[in-house]
Amino acid sequence: MSINLTRPTSTGPVQRNSYMAALSLAETLLSETTAVPTSVNVEASHFAPATPLIKVYFHRDPAAVLRFAAQFGLVVSVEKHLNGGEYTEANAERDGVKVQAWALLTAEGVAAGTDARVAA
Repeated sequence: MSINLTRPTSTGPVQRNSYMAALSLAETLLSETTAVPTSVNVEASHFAPATPLIKVYFHRDPAAVLRFAAQFGLVVSVEKHLNGGEYTEANAERDGVKVQAWALLTAEGVAAGTDARVAA
């Protein structure tokens, strides 16, 4: 028998409500977006149950992040990555849920230019 003292054994109503709000918003975003993502993750951590988060990932496609951000009013930032690549991220809060869209472009993709970013 083991006891996990770092995590509660049951989900409280705040965390459950956060999940439901995030899932509902994720469904809305996916049904309305013209930039279909590679994956969508919904989080409502036990250590921050009232701060749900939706992470929307676009595999090597920063142009899709920009389209998604423009469609839903997210604020975009682009940073150089340690490996010579480029990290594009867009953030906003909508209906009490944080939304983060992101893509990581390889150094080769950056060197190839904008057209290769969308095709990669």
